[in-house]
Amino acid sequence: DSVAGGVGFAERCHQRHRDLTEMATKLVSGCGCRAGCPSCVGPGRGRVDGKAATLRLLELARQP
Repeated sequence: DSVAGGVGFAERCHQRHRDLTEMATKLVSGCGCRAGCPSCVGPGRGRVDGKAATLRLLELARQP
């Protein structure tokens, strides 16, 4: 970060963690691809179902 003390994104993201993970889940779930595409989960890696993996990570991130 080139700003001394940062610009405060981390604190705001932490405060809105639940909202952000819910919005990300809706974005990925609403994508019409089968296994993840650059629009919903970024570039693919081999035979990994990026969409399922991303949704699982988001589910884990929402747990207390």
